[in-house]
Amino acid sequence: MIRWSTIGADVLDLLFPRTCPACQAADGLDADGLCGHCRDELADGFRRNYCRRCGSTVGPYATGDGRCPACRGFFWPVAGVVRLGMHQGVLRDLLLELKYGGRDELDRFFGRRLAEVLTGASWFEEVEALTAVPTYWRRHLFGRAYVATALARELGRATGLPDPALLRRVRGGPSQIGLTRAQRVKNVRGAFGLARGVKLNGAVVCLVDDVTTTGATLLECARILKRAGAAKVFAAVVCKQHGLGSQ
Repeated sequence: MIRWSTIGADVLDLLFPRTCPACQAADGLDADGLCGHCRDELADGFRRNYCRRCGSTVGPYATGDGRCPACRGFFWPVAGVVRLGMHQGVLRDLLLELKYGGRDELDRFFGRRLAEVLTGASWFEEVEALTAVPTYWRRHLFGRAYVATALARELGRATGLPDPALLRRVRGGPSQIGLTRAQRVKNVRGAFGLARGVKLNGAVVCLVDDVTTTGATLLECARILKRAGAAKVFAAVVCKQHGLGSQ
């Protein structure tokens, strides 16, 4: 029997050869389309120790009280964070390909990887719903809109958790790039609000985003959710940049 689906896939591979989305290599690709070098670099990055409270990279003995030097001196309403790695190298390149390179299949790649770390968190069983950090639409006129929403959807499929849109972006504002943590916190104050009709009534929610830098956006979103009645707010992010006290 002729397997037309296999023939079709072979023809597509011939016309449009698969390449690694991070480095464009064409040899030795795995099921996710990654070459061996990029796969190994990702694995090394995933193994780096980080603070489970804020997501900052730390040494193995830096969080004895559940906090790290980066978040110990800051108000932080997020009860816990899981992440894949730092915003650098292959992980950064893959995320940029998702956002601006048209590699939409990376939604599923990141969703599966985030599901692995999320389900391994000590607090996972508490989570009742996922919700994406909303994006201001004008920021994505030349890139992939609503990346966090797509990630929340794929993460929900992998974990079985619902992913309602609990938050909305009320306004835009100046870019966060180059701002200090205090400036970032001020910049996003009032930028988010609850979606219409949302009532949390003691629910435990996990925020989903692609990148967090100083944590200002997560802080603001968590503040709104808790003010609306969330008992706890956690977060799952793809990448972390710097510490909470960084520029």
